[in-house]
Amino acid sequence: MSLRKYLRLEQYQLSFFSLLKQLLRVIITRALAKLYCSDQQSVTTITKRYCVGNTYFQSSNFIESWKAVEKQFAGIKVLRASTQNRNRYDIPFVYERTNAQYLVEFRDYYHLEDTIKDSDNEYVAMQRLAAWVGTQWDHGTSSVPGGTKVCNPIQVVQSGQRGAKFWCEIAARLMVHAATALGWPARLVTCSRNGYAWEHAVAELWSNVHKKWFVIDPDFNIVYEHNGIPLSAFEICHQGLELDSKGLIRIKSFAPIKPSLRPTNLIPFYKYIHIDMRNDWCTRNIRRGSPTSGDIATWYTTNKHINKILTSAIKIDDENIFNWPVNVVEIHIVKAYQNLHDIILDINLSAYSPYFIDFEISLDLNPWFTNKYGRFSFNISNGIHYIHARTITEYQNKGPISTMCFQVQLN
Repeated sequence: MSLRKYLRLEQYQLSFFSLLKQLLRVIITRALAKLYCSDQQSVTTITKRYCVGNTYFQSSNFIESWKAVEKQFAGIKVLRASTQNRNRYDIPFVYERTNAQYLVEFRDYYHLEDTIKDSDNEYVAMQRLAAWVGTQWDHGTSSVPGGTKVCNPIQVVQSGQRGAKFWCEIAARLMVHAATALGWPARLVTCSRNGYAWEHAVAELWSNVHKKWFVIDPDFNIVYEHNGIPLSAFEICHQGLELDSKGLIRIKSFAPIKPSLRPTNLIPFYKYIHIDMRNDWCTRNIRRGSPTSGDIATWYTTNKHINKILTSAIKIDDENIFNWPVNVVEIHIVKAYQNLHDIILDINLSAYSPYFIDFEISLDLNPWFTNKYGRFSFNISNGIHYIHARTITEYQNKGPISTMCFQVQLN
């Protein structure tokens, strides 16, 4: 048996020497991760802040709390919930603070809020911001002022306006910074056709309008849509080739393509994608080899056309985990008790929301009530009722509306 077959090199799609180089990287990465394992506690401490509301209920299913009340009161029946999917409260992604000094200066210097003013909705506003980012320079490989993390976005934009040309990753990082400066959760996505050569980079933003992550490409200045809904990198990775072959993907331009680029079908580049599980590159200093950065702090997924990847990154093929929900409220019922002719419901809300300010709740389309802690009580009479709840985040961004529809029929 040949050494190549003995080592099963074919499954990694690497030459012998490339395999050894990649194997060495994996060994060193994992050794340093063990050496600096205490660093992981800092991520846990930071990410716990994103879990808001009644944390007691974050380990339980909010649907089950309503079913328990149904058993307690025969006259209460849940008719519909806007979502059955539970939030993930254990996501090790660290978001940059919107008030980081370099972002405050960036936002104010370029009046980013004016860029999105009077947009029809948040999704349109995000594309307007991307159009601004995607038209500040042409595509190229000029030296980046301050380094490739784009920690001085003002200098990068000014350099681009003077004629410097930057590649896709710089545009994607600037997009992440610009979105964060306006209170929108954003992350950096790297794409590849083989899982080893990083060939394209884009940003993903969380859309409160569509209740999902979606790709926004400020290098080619496009988004991908299917039936009018923007697609995430995960969806393009696993469904893109099939949808594209059937003509079901709309590639929508939000700005002219950069002069040095040509229209290109980028969907094959999404066979492998990974997300850097942080976007606070400029404010949280991490020692080289720490498990809170680099390969071990990276999530990836591949489609069926990619064989096994030799890496220390974490493979996540569950879309509900890879595309964790943000700002989505879970409506828990804590207690119900009868009071003469009606029922009193004690409601608690919880959410995963990195830029959280308040909860808002409305009963039967009445005015919204605000409470930072997500605790509400309502007197409910006979009939069909609707509870609507949402998060309010920084810069008065409104999260998706969660709805619980139920019927009360007491004797």
